[in-house]
Amino acid sequence: FVLIQDITSTVNQEVAGVDVKVDLYRWDGVIPDVDKTTGQFELTGELVKQCNFVSVNGGVNPACTFSLPSIGSYLLVASLVDPCNYNVTSFLPVGKTLEQWQQDPLRSWNGIS
Repeated sequence: FVLIQDITSTVNQEVAGVDVKVDLYRWDGVIPDVDKTTGQFELTGELVKQCNFVSVNGGVNPACTFSLPSIGSYLLVASLVDPCNYNVTSFLPVGKTLEQWQQDPLRSWNGIS
């Protein structure tokens, strides 16, 4: 799959010239605990792939291309450091375990599973 992201601030301003890191991890289903004062977090899953880019003006940023290496649960983690030195992160679960596929098989294309 390909991740193309429009990065804006909380006041709806475009964010340009910022280092963005996108990582794909094997995931055990446990949501990472984020330190609310720094934004730092710790993941225990295996790092599968990394993608780094510098954000640009105009909305659409460079694409990160990922493919899941096998059936299972993964966590896509996108992060950047804001002007106040706070680590801003988004988490997106992707993929399913074999048991999840058996319980709820894909019957039509839904964009991301």
